[in-house]
Amino acid sequence: MNMSVNIMKNTGYTKTLPKKIFYLRSVCTSTTPALLDYVMFKPNSKRLAANIVLKKTDKIFRPDYDGKSLVVEYVAAYRPDKGDGTSLINFAKNFSKKNGCNGYIVLDADPSFTPNRVPHIFYRKQGFTTLNEKTDKKMDKFIKENKTATHRDFLSMLMYYPAPDKNIGRKGFLGIYDDLVNIIKYFRI
Repeated sequence: MNMSVNIMKNTGYTKTLPKKIFYLRSVCTSTTPALLDYVMFKPNSKRLAANIVLKKTDKIFRPDYDGKSLVVEYVAAYRPDKGDGTSLINFAKNFSKKNGCNGYIVLDADPSFTPNRVPHIFYRKQGFTTLNEKTDKKMDKFIKENKTATHRDFLSMLMYYPAPDKNIGRKGFLGIYDDLVNIIKYFRI
């Protein structure tokens, strides 16, 4: 018997449970702004499906926008290719819209956790872009050819949703310099 039926029998709850439940597991207030750790459960499963850590900021390093944004600090889907990662990103998109961040999201696509299957391609499929058109085209080629990207293909990089207006930022070395300055300001290095 699945968990949904047990809950309904034991509590008198008559509605069916949603397929995915998001729960705020913890709030870390030792950072400013606070980190919000959400977990996703599937009622018909006995395991945690995925989790995402979010942070709302007043300013974020986007060349085309100088307002509140949502930073995705961490994404983990514990069973790949089951749609859980997509659910987490959709949750973040909705969270950003509903919590005063106007749908703006930034994240660091980092190959260090899964070097043999980096997250860049997944984020690109979800509508995220970089500030580098050449890198975006390279990711699009991986998607078109249905290839798996590794740490040898992509370094850690910031990705943005929705796509920034690329006509605003500087190109080349000065663009990289701008990114580094903003990262240092952001992390107060």
